[in-house]
Amino acid sequence: MKLLHTTILLLLACSVFAQDYHYSQQYAIPMMLNPSMTGYSSCDARVSLQYRNQWASVSDAFQTTSAAYEHKTFQDNQIINGFAGVGLTLFNDQSGGGYLRQTSAALSAAYHFFLNDDNQFISLGGQFGVGQQAVRGPFTYDAQFNGQTFSYALPSGEAALSANKLYFDGAAGISYTLLTSAMTLNLGGALFHLSEPDVSLVEGELNLLPRRAVLHGNVEFPVSQDISVIGRMVYQHQSNFNMTNTGGFVKVNLSAGRQPVFRTNNSFVYAGIMYRWNDAAVVMTKFQFGQVAIGASYDFTTSEFTAASRTYGGFELVLNYNFGDCSGIGQSCPTF
Repeated sequence: MKLLHTTILLLLACSVFAQDYHYSQQYAIPMMLNPSMTGYSSCDARVSLQYRNQWASVSDAFQTTSAAYEHKTFQDNQIINGFAGVGLTLFNDQSGGGYLRQTSAALSAAYHFFLNDDNQFISLGGQFGVGQQAVRGPFTYDAQFNGQTFSYALPSGEAALSANKLYFDGAAGISYTLLTSAMTLNLGGALFHLSEPDVSLVEGELNLLPRRAVLHGNVEFPVSQDISVIGRMVYQHQSNFNMTNTGGFVKVNLSAGRQPVFRTNNSFVYAGIMYRWNDAAVVMTKFQFGQVAIGASYDFTTSEFTAASRTYGGFELVLNYNFGDCSGIGQSCPTF
């Protein structure tokens, strides 16, 4: 079993890391979905935390954590009608009890050009960062079995495995946003890993991280003073891998026509379901109380991995805190 466990980890180190992580709450940190949405906050700044624990029923499950800060600037730019956003994201993904780890830090910047008024704009953005792949050993192989136990003193007969691999990475994106009393619409596309960096942990072997293309859309329609319905789609393509997420939500205004909740007029609750095709059904909810929002989701596995996971999927938790001047809440930027 130990040999099998080690073999699986090495296969992960050599191949799976050439494919990206995924979150179910993909709009929770917009600039991680598309760098052109950096600064998508109706307040001056926002801090976000996102945590995912996937397949908890399987030993040494995947754990993914992200932290982000973004800030709006140039809002009074008289030369170019619009505003800019800058941001920083920190990311950590580990599996196999910490044997495999991926970390990264990236800077993002975007400019949002108003088309005819401040309710319609085109956004262009880019991202540049540094990443690290790491594997924690030591490992043992068949050739190191001396008849009684495994000995690290014996040669493994395998290719040398590097403990760390640093690489630079980049991304670019474009999006369109429309905000009216009848509809809020966001459409966009992005391309990640522009240079296809080498992330191989095996010395002398090339393992490129393929470019990842993203298409996304979010539309919200108010059906009454208190209630809105939201439709959402995210499609991602990377090498031979495709992932499509579609679903919908109901958004209830807790403050409309009532006394403010927790002393704020901007309190909402969201609830809905997303379906990741041929993989999982995701139940989501989010509570927003003024400048603070808390989101939670759970994946119910529907793929062939159901037997091993016992239908357990991934639990995900998100915290957003908006601060600074928030006089533009609900006007200058959409809320997801």
